[in-house]
Amino acid sequence: MDGRGMEFIDPALDDSVSGCKLLRCMGIGLLCVQEKQEDRPSMLEVLSMLKNEIEPNMAPKKPAFSIRADRPDAEQTSCSCPQYTHSSCVDSTISEVEPR
Repeated sequence: MDGRGMEFIDPALDDSVSGCKLLRCMGIGLLCVQEKQEDRPSMLEVLSMLKNEIEPNMAPKKPAFSIRADRPDAEQTSCSCPQYTHSSCVDSTISEVEPR
């Protein structure tokens, strides 16, 4: 991550350490949702990273479901969601089966 994400910190905290913790947790979270399983850390590695026992040794890759609004073909998608930079759009329904 390139230092962005500080906008999620409550300015009332006035604590620079909280910002570092937030960025670290966001980076670890992004590693956990990588598209390919081999790019994700194991739960043991995640726990060690959260406990500051090991440093995250890889940078998160591009998210699997990102859509860029400035992409030429972004307007041509059949997705009914608004097109935002780095957002996901999934057109799906969930059906619950109930017995008669």
